[in-house]
Amino acid sequence: MKKLLVIGLTLIAFFSKAQDAAPRKVSYSQRVYGGFIFPQYQNNPDLTTGTTASFSFNLGYRRTYTFFGSSFDVGLEYINENLSFNSYYHADGYSPLFGAPFPFQHALNINEFQLPVLFRKSFGREDKKRAIPYITFGWALRYFVYSSTSITDTENGVQVYDGKTNITFEYPFFSYHLGALLQGALGLQLNNVRTKKGLFFELGYKLALSRFNYIGNNNSNELLIKDSNFTFNIGKKF
Repeated sequence: MKKLLVIGLTLIAFFSKAQDAAPRKVSYSQRVYGGFIFPQYQNNPDLTTGTTASFSFNLGYRRTYTFFGSSFDVGLEYINENLSFNSYYHADGYSPLFGAPFPFQHALNINEFQLPVLFRKSFGREDKKRAIPYITFGWALRYFVYSSTSITDTENGVQVYDGKTNITFEYPFFSYHLGALLQGALGLQLNNVRTKKGLFFELGYKLALSRFNYIGNNNSNELLIKDSNFTFNIGKKF
């Protein structure tokens, strides 16, 4: 988490320094938003069945800097995702049945922070038009803050584990809890020309650059899961 904050503060300091160096040609605006996430997971078909996503959401803040007509978004976003699947459970007192039908249901909750750095292209001037479409695309650093899992024996309904689980990246970025993704979005911003504030609606897509490793309860499982998602955000620009 410290590395993510250091990188984020470094980026914001860099853009702020550039703004101070050329105040007449650099401007910025701020945006806060929240929305729903529609995750897509690719699990190992030989070791899992019935992978499904449930309620997931995000909350975020971005600061948009404009340099000589080109705009960039830098921000911080909180992600909460939930998924479940049936798989084996290799722990003391339990038989690791590596074949369908798998008798254990795993319900996984993932909490992470993301640091997006995005290019923004608006099709119109915010200070002239009441409604303008825009696109964003770029890269984001992601950090797993806390993850938990609930494992239930579906044959008798007994919950065999409920607590913290360690999630790491197959190909980490400096740390096993640091990864990266590519993302893009289409949006529509409704502007108040007088106050220069606005509301926006955004449909986005994110693609992870590395699978994450789920170990269950104390290495009771070992699964590499590929994730991507669609997002729908509503936010305010000020």
